[in-house]
Amino acid sequence: MDSHPAHLKQQLFSIVPSSLYSIFGLEDWRWIEIVKDEDEAFYTAALQYETDLKSLMDIHAEKTKDLGLGDTYAKMIKRLKTIL
Repeated sequence: MDSHPAHLKQQLFSIVPSSLYSIFGLEDWRWIEIVKDEDEAFYTAALQYETDLKSLMDIHAEKTKDLGLGDTYAKMIKRLKTIL
């Protein structure tokens, strides 16, 4: 998120009313500071997302190697990566 991906900004703009952009800091990425604050619930959610993504990547590698079932996990990983 530190790279300020344009697709993420567009996704946020599509779900948040424009009257709230400045309040939430969407235009200038101030909302990222809330996500990084360890005392905020967003931090926990972001950390869980990263943990889940790593777990899926590990499972993907294992299933691809052992059973050739990597496609299902690859799709889940790709979908998770497009969210953030």
